[in-house]
Amino acid sequence: MEDDKQHDIREVYFAVHHLLKYRGNFLVEGDLDSSSVFDSKNLLNLIGEIILCVFDEQLDGSWTAGIDKKRLADTLCTTKGSRSMRVENALAVICESCELPKEQINVIKAIFAGLEGNKLDLAKIFPSEERTSDEKKALGIYFNKSDYEEVRAQVVDSGLLDDEQCELLDKMQKQYSAIALKQLLGNAKSVSESMCASYTRHQRNWDLIKKELRTEDNADEINKHYGELVGWTMVDGRRRSIRGTSTYEKTRQNANKYFSKLIEASNLSESKKLDLKHAIDEDRLFPVQRDSDNGVIPYQLHRNELRRILEKQGKYYPFLLDTFEKNGEQVNKIEGLLTFRVPYFVGPLVEREGMQPSDNGENHWMKRKKSGEITPWNFDKMVDKDESGRRFIERLVDTDSYLLGEATLPKNSMLYQEYEVLNELNNVRLSVRSGNRWENRRRQRLGREEKTLLIRNLFMKGGVVTKKAAENLLRKEYGRTYELSGLASESKFMSSMSSYGKLCRIFGAERVNKDSELMEQIIELQTVFEDKETLLHQLRMLDGLSDSDCELLARTHYTGWGKLSRKLLTTKVGECKIGDDFAPQKHSIIEIMRFEDRNFMEIITDKNYGFPEWIDEQNLGADKKQSLESMVDELHVSPKVKRGIIQSVRLIDDISKAVGKKPSRIFLELAGDIQASVRTTSRKNRLLELYKNAGLRKEFSDIYDRLEASDDKGLQDDRWFLYYTQLGKDMYTGEELDIDRLSSDYDIDHIIPQAVTQNDSLDNRVLVSRAANARKTDSFAYLPELVEARRGFWQELLDNRLISQTKFERLVRQNDFGRHEKERFVERSLVETRQIMKNVATLMRRRYGNSSAVIGLNSELTKEMRQYLGFEHKNRDINDYHHAQDALCLGVAGQFAVNRGFFDNGAVSDGAANAYNIYLQDYLRGYREKLKAGDRKHGKAFGFIVGSMASADENKRINPKTGEIAWSEADKDYLRRVMNYRKMLVTQKVGDSFGALYNETRYGAAVKEGHDGIAFDKNKADTSLYGGFSSAKVVYSILVELKGKVRLVNITMQEYSMLGDCPSDEALKKVLVAKKPEYAKAKILLRHIPSMQLIHYKGACMTIKSATELNNARQLWLDCDVYNALDDYLKCGTSKSSIDIMQIWDALFDAVNKHYPLHRVEESTLAKARTKFEKLDLDKQLDVLGMIVVALHADPGRANLSLVGLPSEWKRVRSVSFSDDDEFVFQSPSGLFETKITIAELKKAE
Repeated sequence: MEDDKQHDIREVYFAVHHLLKYRGNFLVEGDLDSSSVFDSKNLLNLIGEIILCVFDEQLDGSWTAGIDKKRLADTLCTTKGSRSMRVENALAVICESCELPKEQINVIKAIFAGLEGNKLDLAKIFPSEERTSDEKKALGIYFNKSDYEEVRAQVVDSGLLDDEQCELLDKMQKQYSAIALKQLLGNAKSVSESMCASYTRHQRNWDLIKKELRTEDNADEINKHYGELVGWTMVDGRRRSIRGTSTYEKTRQNANKYFSKLIEASNLSESKKLDLKHAIDEDRLFPVQRDSDNGVIPYQLHRNELRRILEKQGKYYPFLLDTFEKNGEQVNKIEGLLTFRVPYFVGPLVEREGMQPSDNGENHWMKRKKSGEITPWNFDKMVDKDESGRRFIERLVDTDSYLLGEATLPKNSMLYQEYEVLNELNNVRLSVRSGNRWENRRRQRLGREEKTLLIRNLFMKGGVVTKKAAENLLRKEYGRTYELSGLASESKFMSSMSSYGKLCRIFGAERVNKDSELMEQIIELQTVFEDKETLLHQLRMLDGLSDSDCELLARTHYTGWGKLSRKLLTTKVGECKIGDDFAPQKHSIIEIMRFEDRNFMEIITDKNYGFPEWIDEQNLGADKKQSLESMVDELHVSPKVKRGIIQSVRLIDDISKAVGKKPSRIFLELAGDIQASVRTTSRKNRLLELYKNAGLRKEFSDIYDRLEASDDKGLQDDRWFLYYTQLGKDMYTGEELDIDRLSSDYDIDHIIPQAVTQNDSLDNRVLVSRAANARKTDSFAYLPELVEARRGFWQELLDNRLISQTKFERLVRQNDFGRHEKERFVERSLVETRQIMKNVATLMRRRYGNSSAVIGLNSELTKEMRQYLGFEHKNRDINDYHHAQDALCLGVAGQFAVNRGFFDNGAVSDGAANAYNIYLQDYLRGYREKLKAGDRKHGKAFGFIVGSMASADENKRINPKTGEIAWSEADKDYLRRVMNYRKMLVTQKVGDSFGALYNETRYGAAVKEGHDGIAFDKNKADTSLYGGFSSAKVVYSILVELKGKVRLVNITMQEYSMLGDCPSDEALKKVLVAKKPEYAKAKILLRHIPSMQLIHYKGACMTIKSATELNNARQLWLDCDVYNALDDYLKCGTSKSSIDIMQIWDALFDAVNKHYPLHRVEESTLAKARTKFEKLDLDKQLDVLGMIVVALHADPGRANLSLVGLPSEWKRVRSVSFSDDDEFVFQSPSGLFETKITIAELKKAE
């Protein structure tokens, strides 16, 4: 690179190879050299942006004029002195030149700390009073740690920073990279020169330590810590790399501490000590050539070196100067390799057309211009990047939560941001005060005039809108004091119109409002394309944008997609009168939100507007020929849930075939975990944060100390959590609660009783004494004297955020529930109202027609039905019958509701409301009678449906219109018998197992060829000599007969890739012979046996996992009393049942002897095992029982029962040899249809 003489071509190759392999990052665009990697002007501009974001204050344009920019750059980019010292020195450069408030100086200091490699404290840079200590801690991030990207993703996903702050974080990271690169290069003119200097420094320091500090006594220890610093350790006399391990960072820190102490205690001169200690502080005592710090090196610096090498050596080797055409220019081919990247929006370089079904074709979307080999030099000629980019957009866009298959808007779309702002404003409550008097303490919603004022004067500016700014604007405009409540955050609005603000700064408000369609296209491109060059190209394809516009727009990249589509928000459906309408007209959701004070959910669920019916019509009117899989794919749920829906539909199809007609009624239940939110803050930390209030902490110091000493696991018990949120007091009486007797002396009472609605949220529950009587005898409201006495205490809890506004309002309400509230309660008692349930119901109606009523029921019904029938116990480890039992309970409850007249064409009927009112009146009557009898226990009541079924009053179980008896005791008895059936049809998913070719671990020569061994490559085919990969992944099996013996043979992923989906007999034979030459004479009995194929093998019901592994397929049935006792023991460690643990052991092995022929144990061996089991302590007995249950479950589980003298892999079946009586069982999805064929029959078949 530095001389003109000819070098050996091998030297040239090594140099070029290294530059191509470690070419650097692509974060910086344009040309770059070592002298221009860091520009302090860019850093100062960034500081100005952050100050504007944080303090909403524009720094004077001349604030940087007096700053010595060269001195600032030298101070930040030097490696002399500690990091903290460099931060202070850089801050001094700023402070000497301009006067800034202390708050802004603190922000700048925090920025410098992060840029120098110390912790970047985002909580200090973007302060917020409402953050908890845990949240502040989560905002600490290090640019120089290997997990930066992971931590950054966590910070972004947490929602603790808004979009603008996240963008500023990324800009700070770029400044850090520039500073780190300058520190890495120092005064060197190239990366190579810098690396030579670091190599020399490493050698010099190591020679010094070996010569001056290493002795015979400490040599081993010094060598050990030296190895840890450079990335290896000794294991069994061999070096083993420790880079990338989870403990590497800590190991390096300990090694640096060791050398620091060693140097400090040495007799070296002070200057040498100072140099070495500074190197340790910088973690560069022994710098290595390949290090994570090299990640800051941009590819342009390596390209500069490559160009110099090619230029100097090209005159000796002309092929080094070969070129190709790119964008009308000639570019060096080797340089083209260094700069080439497959655009992420092109995806895998194989077209979907022509791919096999198993080849994951849905993840391929590239469009070719012409066929042929694709290389970095002809990429633009072979690949249609524009069409591929369009397909990428279509693939990336999410689908509407309500309208199936409709593309959602980008999260930063102007329309979507307006929707979010309006939705938040329409939830806000407003209190007005004139002088010392509050005009309206009930906190009404914002009016249209007030809402418009806030949007135009605050939100349209594009920044974060604080609560204080909104209140000040209202006060300034109307001359009165305003208080806003109901915000998602206590101090600011979570939504903004940042996209509108940014576009207005480029185009002006008039054009943005006029060309909204173009603006939305721009935002979509800014969301999809990350790379500036690609985004620039896509923007230039839009009409109406100048080159300067495109350059400005390409600087912005957005992330994320909303949940709603333009069609849903803007289609005029709702007939109503808004604004200046003379008569009711059709309006869209966004129009109604602009003019009215209703939020999105209120509009979308209000039948008067007609949106529910319109959504249903749109979804039902979709393509009738659409496949089941594509219909399900449009649903806004996880892949796991989609698979469950597909399986359920196939099950219904199968049952329809069996009964000869489509279902007349389908009941659906939505599992609680499908859309369950994740609690991000632990209960303990949440409570500790609330108790930080100085007054609370002082007054309730004993409770606070107890809370600090508790663990989060204990607080998962709702009684304990409610104890702390109630300040240790009874919610009704105010008396102190005895924390040691929470479970025995106190009840959790429902504020709105369960008879009214099944609401188990913490907002509807309180911890109270069992003796307390709080309610009126003629309604569900609390006694007036109780509310009067306790209101002050409840208000104190609300003010300290220990209870929510919703909970407070439920506690203090004095009126009975109104008609509309009761209607909502009835609907919630009967049906599931979440949108995903509605979408699945629509899918079912599309498939089976409107003749099939599809009703989504509340999941609480299943739980109540199990309790009503005496089947509360449910253990997923024992068997899978609980799925069928739950479905049966739901279907029976739903059918009762239909027969009773509670549904009319799938919707809740008026008769349901009447029956509901009668049910509540009877409940109150029973409540009064209990009080008279002295029974004040807060018992659990059934909800409306199951309560009617369980009622002794026959009228509640009769349809008043038809006189039909909808439920009887005989029905209950029959249902209990069905729930306890010994045999239920259970099927498992059968299919090929696709995945990786093999286990990625590389093994030595011990791997046996022909068994698990897979050669590294064709030149090292002998795995017994060279080693190989292990655990070849099995896709499916085939059944062959050879020399009178019938056996299974695996087809691995590697073999499947050669065979394809429908291989010929000849191709199969070729693969078999490659495994064993003797298979040339084998007869193929079954060409394709998928994973989990059901068989009857040696009298046992099994499934085939592979040729060498069978799984149990029989469901374990236990007598109901034994089942309940076992469930209690496994979950609680004890049981109130009369059945002891030895009886459970006997019941389990009795089932083994009767139904599990492959798992039977000799009588004498079992007797010894029973004796050993009986002598174990309870904990170990429970462990053994748990393992037995897992082993007997119909799945791959097995048990290590060596503790009681039974096999360590009990239940595992690995040796498979078929007899003529064994049979294959081919089932339909429900198991109602099946075909059996024996081995003998297969042998006879031609």
